[in-house]
Amino acid sequence: MLGRTQPGEIVPIMQRHIARLPRPDDVHGRIGKVSREVFAHEQERCR
Repeated sequence: MLGRTQPGEIVPIMQRHIARLPRPDDVHGRIGKVSREVFAHEQERCR
């Protein structure tokens, strides 16, 4: 899924996912870390 989605498409999915979870602070920290890693990976792949 992540490999094929454009960065703009990932955001709404994550926002919907976050809205359902009980601990937003913890989740935001984790999601931010993961999306940065994914973005960096995508950058490498596109080069």
